[in-house]
Amino acid sequence: MRQKLYALAALIPILLFTMGCASVSATAQRSSATKAVQSSSQTDEIGRMSEREKWSLAREAYKNAQKAQERKDNETAAYYYEVALEILGSLDMASIEVPTRRVLSFQRDVLKSYDRFLASIDNLPSSAGPVAVLESSTPVEESSEELPDKSDSDRENKPPVIKPNSPPLPDIPVTMNNQVAGQINFFMNKGRKVMLSWMSRAAVMFPRLRPIIAEEGLPEDILYLAMIESGLNPRAHSYAHASGVWQFIASTGRIYGLNVDKVYDERMHVEASTRAACRYLRNLYEEFDDWYLAMAAYNCGERRIEREIKRFRSRDYWRMNKLPRQTRGYVPAYLAARAICKNPTQYGFPPMPKEIPFECERVLISGPYKLEHVAQAAGHDPSIVADLNPEFVRGVTPSNKTVTVRLPAKATDQFTTRLATLPKTEIKPTQVHRVRSGETLGKIASKYGTTTKAILADPQNKRVKANRLKVGQEIVIPVPGSPEVAAATPNVETGKKEGAKPKVSAPVAAENHEIVYKVHRGESLGQISRQLGVSVEEIIKQNRIADPNVIQPGQKLRIRIGGAGDSTAEAKPDKSEPTQDAVVEAPAPDKNLMTAANDSTPQRHKVQAGETVWSIARTYNQDPMKILSWNGLLRDSTIFPGQELIVNRE
Repeated sequence: MRQKLYALAALIPILLFTMGCASVSATAQRSSATKAVQSSSQTDEIGRMSEREKWSLAREAYKNAQKAQERKDNETAAYYYEVALEILGSLDMASIEVPTRRVLSFQRDVLKSYDRFLASIDNLPSSAGPVAVLESSTPVEESSEELPDKSDSDRENKPPVIKPNSPPLPDIPVTMNNQVAGQINFFMNKGRKVMLSWMSRAAVMFPRLRPIIAEEGLPEDILYLAMIESGLNPRAHSYAHASGVWQFIASTGRIYGLNVDKVYDERMHVEASTRAACRYLRNLYEEFDDWYLAMAAYNCGERRIEREIKRFRSRDYWRMNKLPRQTRGYVPAYLAARAICKNPTQYGFPPMPKEIPFECERVLISGPYKLEHVAQAAGHDPSIVADLNPEFVRGVTPSNKTVTVRLPAKATDQFTTRLATLPKTEIKPTQVHRVRSGETLGKIASKYGTTTKAILADPQNKRVKANRLKVGQEIVIPVPGSPEVAAATPNVETGKKEGAKPKVSAPVAAENHEIVYKVHRGESLGQISRQLGVSVEEIIKQNRIADPNVIQPGQKLRIRIGGAGDSTAEAKPDKSEPTQDAVVEAPAPDKNLMTAANDSTPQRHKVQAGETVWSIARTYNQDPMKILSWNGLLRDSTIFPGQELIVNRE
């Protein structure tokens, strides 16, 4: 175990690049390392770590930060504080074999120590991230919530409205007051190294962001908001589990059409995430009719801003002194960064570096290939190709979709031929089950039509113990029909592995597919019945509901629905929650929704495991809002494998 920890500690000096922090080193080794390009191989190394190993590494980084702080080595201390927070942000809280309270308590300790350290130093090291900038440059005032909350519970109960060819939005106003002047003074002095680092990255990133911002009709100056969000780092991760240049959390990213899973995470796709951020910001501006409130809502959530408007009876951002600390500094930091970048010499900075046009070749890849194999087939350096494609978090293209891979230059003429000869690296689509009270691994395996052996054989489940499941623990489920499942599935009659004539089990009847549905605020039995295609009478009967007019938010209903017909598991699915939540909401459905199908024959789609409304909409090149409306789905509605959705009625 001690040798393992030593090996993990040896990785810490390279983690900054993995997690997206630029560092100026205190040692010759780290100084030379900062000149290198971010290493995808190091990212893969972290991705292969277990949650327990990450936890050990975060604690080791924290110890190193404290030791460096005692030595007055501020550069190194800031470096390790950032590393510790980045690793904590990447932890899967449900899978780690450490009590959640202990992890959260440790995270708070790291944040408090880092905050005290930042307050004690005269100059902020360049390795400090945007959170450190906001924390150290914003005075502490009494606030009911010190940390901004971008969680799904703070989202407004309505879907994003995507308007093609929307009119341009007005420019962002220029304000110079004490808060903005204070932020400018901070960047000129204590935060100077950080600002210089951001200005350097802008030369590469601004040419990639600017065309998309223009296409979406947002003011060009929104560029500088990406500085405050991530320091213009596409690999940035926060302790709040946000990722990418625009710091989307997973649920919000999916709402705005980004694919987020353990193989392909578009939050780190610069162009895709920029377009999603523009649409989110447009919706916020159209809601609040004020750029400062829209930016504040982007940081701490719409509901919080709505509460502050009611509290102060004002829509003036500058009066809202009860916002979280980071949000109070968010808009002033943006205005300060914009002022400095537009006229750097006025504030004692060198001119902005000359922008470097982003040029690359793009190839379409279908199937699971390692990025290094794609690079080799194209005749390019694998490390450069990996740096151009941070969204492939496992270094492998997904098996269930065709994706674009960026290359530094044109591929060789033999690219297609070479790629066809290379082996495919199958990483199954993410299908995750969260363990509930009373479940066993056997029940879970039966639910998904697989076996306990196939589940335990998956490398991502190496910490799963069949006899010691934890409530809330996430288990990766092999897709039925995959080689792993086939190899581990015994013949029903003989008990031998498949190869001889297998006895095919009878499909589980659709009426035997029972799920647990969690009631959401404002829902009625009528709405739930329309969503699931089950009569109100059946729901009342199955759950022995005395008064159908009284159901409570959070109440769990057991409901039999169709949709398990393709399963070959002999055991009935256990009474677990559904596997895939749709994180979108639509306007109230048309009352004639269910009968309108008689007017024309709609095109239907049978939901597969792991699909969302957004991924289905992209498959059919359809507006997801229409799919939601046609099927009477709301934001918190759930779609299930086997469920049929109308995807085209036009």
